[in-house]
Amino acid sequence: MNDMFEQSEHLLIFPYDTADSDSPRTSLFQELLENGMAETHENRVLIPHEEICRLSSPDQRILALPDPYPFEIRIDADGLFQSPDFQLRLRFFEYNHGNQIFGKRTGCVLRLEDGTHYLLSSDQYDLCKAVDAFNALSDKNLPTNLTQFSKIRKLAEKSDTVLDSFLENENILVPENIRLKLEKGEGDTLEILPEIENLKDPALIAQFEEKKFDRFNRIPQTYTLVDEEGNRIRMPLSPAQQDEFAKIKQYRKTDGELRKKLTEKPQDFFDPDVIDLDNFSDRVIQIGFYKPQYFPFISPYESEWIPGILTDDGEEKTRILIRDEQDLTELEAAYEAAVQAGEEHADFRGTAIPTPICETLIEVSKAQLANPGKPLRKTRQSRKVLIIEDNLYEDKYHEGKKQPAPVPETFIHNFRQPPHLRDGIELYEHQKEGIAWMESLLSGGYSGGLLADDMGLGKTLQILSFIDWHDAGMNAEEKPYLIVAPVSLLENWRAEYERFFDNHLRIRYVYGSEDNGITLENLSRHFIFVTNYETMRNPKNQFCFGQIDWAAVVTDEAQRIKTPGTLVTNAIKALKADFKIALTGTPVENSMLDLWCISDFVVPGLLGSAKRFSKKYQNPIRKNISDEALNYLGSALRSEIGLYFKRRLKADVLTDLPDKIEKRRKIPMPDEQKNAYLQEIQVCQEGNPQQILSAILNLKKISDHPCLMGYDYHAESADKLIRSSAKLKATIEILAEIRQNKEKVIIFSEFRETQRILRKVIQEVFGLRHISVLNGEMAAHPGKRCQKETRQGAVDRFSEEAGFNVIIMSPLAAGVGLNVTAANHVIHYSRHWNPAKEAQATDRAYRIGQRKTVRVYYPMAVLPETDTFDVILDNLLLRKRNLADSAMFPSAISEIAVDDFSGKLAFHPAQKVRETPLQTEDLDHLEPLFFEAAIAAIFRKKGFDVILTPKSNDKGADVIALSENRNLLIQVKQSVNPINDKAIGEVLKAKGYYESKYGKGFSLAVASNSVFNSNALIMAENNNIREFDRSDIQKFVSAHPLYFSEIRQAEKERYTQI
Repeated sequence: MNDMFEQSEHLLIFPYDTADSDSPRTSLFQELLENGMAETHENRVLIPHEEICRLSSPDQRILALPDPYPFEIRIDADGLFQSPDFQLRLRFFEYNHGNQIFGKRTGCVLRLEDGTHYLLSSDQYDLCKAVDAFNALSDKNLPTNLTQFSKIRKLAEKSDTVLDSFLENENILVPENIRLKLEKGEGDTLEILPEIENLKDPALIAQFEEKKFDRFNRIPQTYTLVDEEGNRIRMPLSPAQQDEFAKIKQYRKTDGELRKKLTEKPQDFFDPDVIDLDNFSDRVIQIGFYKPQYFPFISPYESEWIPGILTDDGEEKTRILIRDEQDLTELEAAYEAAVQAGEEHADFRGTAIPTPICETLIEVSKAQLANPGKPLRKTRQSRKVLIIEDNLYEDKYHEGKKQPAPVPETFIHNFRQPPHLRDGIELYEHQKEGIAWMESLLSGGYSGGLLADDMGLGKTLQILSFIDWHDAGMNAEEKPYLIVAPVSLLENWRAEYERFFDNHLRIRYVYGSEDNGITLENLSRHFIFVTNYETMRNPKNQFCFGQIDWAAVVTDEAQRIKTPGTLVTNAIKALKADFKIALTGTPVENSMLDLWCISDFVVPGLLGSAKRFSKKYQNPIRKNISDEALNYLGSALRSEIGLYFKRRLKADVLTDLPDKIEKRRKIPMPDEQKNAYLQEIQVCQEGNPQQILSAILNLKKISDHPCLMGYDYHAESADKLIRSSAKLKATIEILAEIRQNKEKVIIFSEFRETQRILRKVIQEVFGLRHISVLNGEMAAHPGKRCQKETRQGAVDRFSEEAGFNVIIMSPLAAGVGLNVTAANHVIHYSRHWNPAKEAQATDRAYRIGQRKTVRVYYPMAVLPETDTFDVILDNLLLRKRNLADSAMFPSAISEIAVDDFSGKLAFHPAQKVRETPLQTEDLDHLEPLFFEAAIAAIFRKKGFDVILTPKSNDKGADVIALSENRNLLIQVKQSVNPINDKAIGEVLKAKGYYESKYGKGFSLAVASNSVFNSNALIMAENNNIREFDRSDIQKFVSAHPLYFSEIRQAEKERYTQI
């Protein structure tokens, strides 16, 4: 099929020549192997289909994979749902109601009868796998078929797959989270009905209860309901659900002693793995609908309906309206900026909106603004979760009698040696103090504590030592332990336990693909269970975790529960535990309320209600008070928390830690980088607030390397890449100095493509065969299929190899929880907006175990007579660093915001943008999507109105060019090889779809930076298709200068859907 790879049912197989370490293919293979997304076998790399179709477009080109499949997929029913032989048939079409395309699919690769190959997208492949799995089922019946098809339907919507009319009209409701609905009957009678979470419509609920459940004695496999519009809705039940429904019918009405037993111990009557039972900690006052503190709404306004959001911080309520498309555009820009920066909140006109809420508001706003005359009838349905006494407005909940904070005068630290600590392991004095602090809190009857040690002081070892001591002498009932941590740190907990302790307790992961272990029976075992916050956030899992009596609950990186009222915060606070410990080096990130929320988990009620706390500590900060006043507030808060809070800094306890030296390396921008930079500065000066935000992010990328703005860097030499970026030149100079001393270095950069440029250049310049890139996609535990190396394994190999070595990390994804003391040099190539988080990244090297002086470098791209982005950001971070060092100060206040750049980014009069016209060779080096945009820009110069079609599912056309006299559909191919007739066939298939869509005729064309082979020319002539080849492009750009700014503008206007 392809000389570059072989194909099997589950894998694509590529030859792997490790000697060719400089090639983009080899570098990509290494990255996939390190991230657990591939494996090697006999000099070959085996990549599963599910990983292949998730690669980026440039990565797919590097591996010479087929083009993305641009046409329609349709699912047809073969038979009736009740038939054991019922099947679903996948068919491929040019477009819905267009001609069928015949071929054979193997994994994510589709081979047509004419020999053309296409690659399915990840959504399309997920759908195909689900259909294959359904058709392979051996025991089919009506409820099974309906249940499985409901899942396939969701995948079809996600992948824009068409369903035939029979399937399209099938409405299925699969019961989720069945509860007991308890009502008081006559006398002391208790009436019980099943309450189905996702059955929301009151009329359908009444119909189910009165006409279906109560009317018949037998529990059917499937209930059939009819909505107000006469549509049939089928509700299939699994065998286990049928059994529980039968039990509910058996106990439909109870009284006397039976009623008492059933209400006190419902688990004796019903299966808690099927029916969610009200058997949780005293703190759980109800199981109801989750109501966040942000409330989207649709409101009438001047005879139209407009969307908006209500925010309630306990002090005041604020309404924000999305009145028009301009408001929506601003909201989308704020959301995109938050997502790109990895932030949890989007800043919209001074209001911080959680990104999930912001995403929902954008969806609602788009739908409502498209039809302002009628209010939306359907909104996102809420989910049933644990609702707790949240202490937001009143100080209601305390675990037992409310205790004052322990004070140093009466609180004695009694250290007891952990009994299973391995021989030869010596604890530091500050670690003994931390362990003694936890032991004494527990022995004194206190509910928990917040361990906020500086990064690198061994918080993990202190916690494991406490658990070891507790289990040996304080856990006679053999209760389990629970550790909740970000997924990137889960493996570290097991590694640390196995490193420091004789394994007398088993550690078991329960998350992700292993969440089948989340049952009451499994979680009750005498293990240390390790899970992640995403698993805890899942409403289904909350009910199970909430019923376990835990010996201790540990929250690692506890800032994940800093926001009151969120799903994950409530789920953690609802847990029952004898002792609770929160771990974080940054207990105050965004606001003083962060610390209140974490403290309310470990010691509920200690700091009173959130309303009282905000008035005393948070509200003064909003008034832009002085640093002295802020420090006074911090001291007052430390006093109120007392010894429930323990924090030590490296500078205070690690007297033998070596020096840390910071160095700034400034290099003038070369012309290419300077021109790109100054163009973006113009946008900052002339654009609206949304454009300015985007421009600042672009300035950050350009300062890293101008290639990040749409160029394909793979074909460029290391020398060319270095010459076009000041910061890269500075970094190479720094690395040369480090190599002379045969030492190791960590380079931090947040952008994936920057990481790859660094890897390519460093490999070529210094001859390093293997440079690990920890970019956030690393497999986090050994159980994942295909995993040969984990993030810790990559660090271990980097550390163990003698002499000069480089490892590249993302400051967020890989900058927490790793010990990389083998490196004593740190280069912050891309700076983080938050000085506290940048310091955390540095602490991967500057921590316990470091014996050498640590040097931290900040390479900068500069211009004469003006401060560039790098210089301005460095100054801002320096100014705010001292405030960020205080754990009692909100690090979000020290984080750099767009307004901080106000008035600082400007031209010097001597500086001018001198944009150079592009030549055909420059177009060769554009990324594929930007090459499509270049063709669009060319036809715009020819007088056409142009539309760039979506990145996927474009039906065979990349550019739509419209004019009064002629309309064109253009297929675009960027290639170093001659273009064959495949491109001609694609644009032919597009004609019917777009003529039907636009109601007008189209001529056809194919444009390429290459030439067309004879078959393509013959096919084009026979079908009256115009070819624009390399010579045509060359003639046009010679006569009509084409600038990169014009290409970027065209790409910005690309449609997301037709």
